[in-house]
Amino acid sequence: MKRTIPILLAAFVTLAVLPGPAAGSATITFSGSRQVRGDLGDMGADPLDGARTALDAFADELGVEPSRFSLDEVRRSIVGIHVRGVERRGGVPVENTAVAVHAVDGRIVQIDAHGSDLRGSAAGVAISRHAAVTAALAHAGVARTLLPPRTQRLLVASEGRLVDVWRVPVLSLEPAVALTVDVDAASGRIVRAVDDRLHAEGQATVFDPSPTVTLRDTTLRQPGVDRLGVDTDLPDERLNRALRLLPVRDVASATQDLLAGRLHGPYVDVYGAPGLDPFGGWFYQRHDPRFETLMAYTHIDRIQRYFQSLGFVGSAAINAEPQWVITHRVEGYDNSFFQPANDLILFGAGGVDDAEDAEVVLHELGHAIHYDQVPNWGGHHQAGAMGEGFGDFLAAAYYAGSISGGFGDTCVADWDATSYSPANPPCLRRVDTAKRFPQNMTNNSVHADGEIWSGFFWDLRQLLKCPAEPPEDDPEWETDPECKPPRNDSQIQSDRVLKLLLTSHEFLTNGATFGRAVAALRTAADAIGRPEWKALVDQAAKGRGLPLNP
Repeated sequence: MKRTIPILLAAFVTLAVLPGPAAGSATITFSGSRQVRGDLGDMGADPLDGARTALDAFADELGVEPSRFSLDEVRRSIVGIHVRGVERRGGVPVENTAVAVHAVDGRIVQIDAHGSDLRGSAAGVAISRHAAVTAALAHAGVARTLLPPRTQRLLVASEGRLVDVWRVPVLSLEPAVALTVDVDAASGRIVRAVDDRLHAEGQATVFDPSPTVTLRDTTLRQPGVDRLGVDTDLPDERLNRALRLLPVRDVASATQDLLAGRLHGPYVDVYGAPGLDPFGGWFYQRHDPRFETLMAYTHIDRIQRYFQSLGFVGSAAINAEPQWVITHRVEGYDNSFFQPANDLILFGAGGVDDAEDAEVVLHELGHAIHYDQVPNWGGHHQAGAMGEGFGDFLAAAYYAGSISGGFGDTCVADWDATSYSPANPPCLRRVDTAKRFPQNMTNNSVHADGEIWSGFFWDLRQLLKCPAEPPEDDPEWETDPECKPPRNDSQIQSDRVLKLLLTSHEFLTNGATFGRAVAALRTAADAIGRPEWKALVDQAAKGRGLPLNP
């Protein structure tokens, strides 16, 4: 039976001296939150063994039965080691469950574990993977998929119990379908079909990040429909003035791949319009369908190299595998999306084609990063809001560093938004709204509620500034080494907040709440050697009304 913690304790933070690997060490237990933090013992030479020992020792405080959980993944970040797993029944993972054990400098500092209270088990006799795919395609009305579906077995909640399913992601261009279909592994019936697209509301020549920012002109609009009334990307000399040259690095595509429209590199793998020049002369204008291929490749490649400059290298790299991206002009997919089950991003067409705006590109990459760092991210509405807010903030903070020149930093995707936003300036969303928790929560729109989260990080970015210049009469005045001249204050603020934010993700599970994520930021500040930032995290969180603990 699952151990439970009395409900009356759920609102209290309890200090305890706990047995096991951390015997004699003070730990903090957030009762009812399925989390313990503190000095919880030595991880040992084998992270899996150390994590298992710690999970067993603190099972009562976590309120779980440890034997139900498998520990499957060891990830090394820039601050330590993170061991993750899920609850399994009959060898089949249970959706929206997680266990995570985190160690910094060899000491375990945090354990999270949450399982499922529902009844249900793996099917005794399961249909084949092929049969499940056939059933899913028939349900979706699709004869041929763009990619072979990456199927997996899961136990999912349905009608108050756990059902063993084959999860089949379906992506088709003709007809335009993007579904994740759960097929009952025992009977072959369709349990559910979900449109799980995560939308944004929407040497090469590219926009960097957009013509609106580069030309500092919020009145810019793309040419209208052509004389036949078709939404066509028409040439425009004004927009050509916004083109910039960016390097296209480490392309590994063979000639036949380039001719077919595939641009493959170490961090991104783009499938776009055919006819890429095999000799590297990628000087396309925005009305050329190949333009979006180069936009996606150059901007994703560049930000991945930026992450490396922050220390996310080697085994601690973020989203290390090349990110699949589709930039075909697909009418009907006006909104872009990240499809978790296939681990791919597809950029929409219509109005301003989404991949013409680099902030839309980075927003969608933000979803892929979340799912890479925290498997199956988004098991809670607040987690979904954090996903949308993170994507917006990632784009805003990155381009605000040294690219935008300070123009339009808080207005996200202002070029894409010219097609649909009546605001002046037009914005997909903003990171500087006055929204606060909980009074401005809709609790039904992750995009709207994500503005609370992105606003919190924009506030925190402003607090992570360099100290004032030393007084002229005090030459011995010491400054932070990062802040010594010559310096770019905006870039330093972006570097700091993104390093802290990306590190904090490692201390989260898929159903994280705002309070848990704020607590993870404090843990991350300690882990990267910046304990003084914890007070700034709390200051920014309080300013947005966010809870400070789980």
